[in-house]
Amino acid sequence: LPWHRIGAAVQAELAADAAGYRTTLIRVPAGLPYPRHRHRGRELILVLEGGFRDGAACHRRGDLVIAGPEAHHAPVALPEQDWLWLRVLDAPLRRTGPLGPVLDRLRRL
Repeated sequence: LPWHRIGAAVQAELAADAAGYRTTLIRVPAGLPYPRHRHRGRELILVLEGGFRDGAACHRRGDLVIAGPEAHHAPVALPEQDWLWLRVLDAPLRRTGPLGPVLDRLRRL
C-alpha cells in the first residue's frame, strides 16, 4: 500500500467514491497522538490493533467508534502497542493544530 505520513502516523487510502466516502488504514505509534482535527461529517473507527484514548474514553481492539460533526479531538495511541485502525469518513476532516490549516491547503493541491 502507498503509505503517507500524517504527523507521527502513517496512513494508506484504500477506497474513495464519488459520494465522498473515504476508507483509510492508519497506524499511530504507541503513546503518540493523531493530529488534532474537527469533523465535517461522520468518522467511523474500527480498532484493529492496540487502542487509543480520546478524552476520558478508552477504546481497544475490536471496538467500533463513531464520531460526528461535533467532534474536535486529538486521539492518542495507548502506550503499550501501536494503534492500527480502519477509518471511514463521509466528509473531509479539518485539521486544527498549529499547522493544520496549512497542511489541509497543501493536501488539496
